Amino acid sequence: MKNILVCTDFSKNAYCALHYATRLFRDEICNFVILHSYNDRLTNSSYLLINEMERENNLKVREEAMEKNMELMHSIKRDSTGNNQFKTVTTELPLVQAIKEQIEKQHIDLVVMGTEGKSGLSQRFFGRKTLSVIQHLSTTPILIIPRETDFSEPLSIDFATDFKMEPEIANFPILKAIVETYHSSIRFVHSGNEEDMETSQWKNYRLLKETLENPNAAIEYLPTHLEVSRAIAEHMKENHVDLLCMVKFKHQNWQFFREPVIKELDLHLRFPFLILQSERLK
Repeated sequence: MKNILVCTDFSKNAYCALHYATRLFRDEICNFVILHSYNDRLTNSSYLLINEMERENNLKVREEAMEKNMELMHSIKRDSTGNNQFKTVTTELPLVQAIKEQIEKQHIDLVVMGTEGKSGLSQRFFGRKTLSVIQHLSTTPILIIPRETDFSEPLSIDFATDFKMEPEIANFPILKAIVETYHSSIRFVHSGNEEDMETSQWKNYRLLKETLENPNAAIEYLPTHLEVSRAIAEHMKENHVDLLCMVKFKHQNWQFFREPVIKELDLHLRFPFLILQSERLK
């Protein structure tokens, strides 16, 4: 049984991510933990005269959040199929701290979030909370679902890598489970040219294929004249790719290839994005 944590702010985007996760793992019995943090709605003041008003307001916020979370659980039970288990967690802890606490308590295998972003001139999709979780969570895979994404089976997966690090078997259970369920094809996308690949990179390429038990996985070389995030997005669109996967290394500070790809992908994000974690420094 997989333990899957889904964060919600009760928005349409968040429900889309929750529904996507239940569809993705519909053939398994999963324990879904629906987490809501109302920390940003709390009021805190050092003035004694209004402390009682604050306490009343914070209690009201908590009660409303718990009620909405229960309503959400009933909705997803109605809308999902299979024999999944659902529970709600409503907390005043900051979101990242709450996620880390639940990962430890519930032995979470995957964290799922919507993009939470808003439309605007910047056209960014991740949003402040989503970026914070990506940046500060380093132990558990994260699946990011863009807003209003309809579920489609992940038959085609792009795995973006520079082949500079030897793969760790412990990083791949979620990805392997998806590939096995949907018989997905994997394509490694790399920013560079075949003639520039070093011996160590070819070795890591072969190890990745072995680790993922996907001997037919080939390399697709991305054009180097484009920023990597745009090249990845254009490749996925042109090839009708269903899911993007990357490994984020510990203390990576967003760097991937030659630019902060994960952070910049939200300019182009229109597809589910699976971030695997590595304890290795890069």
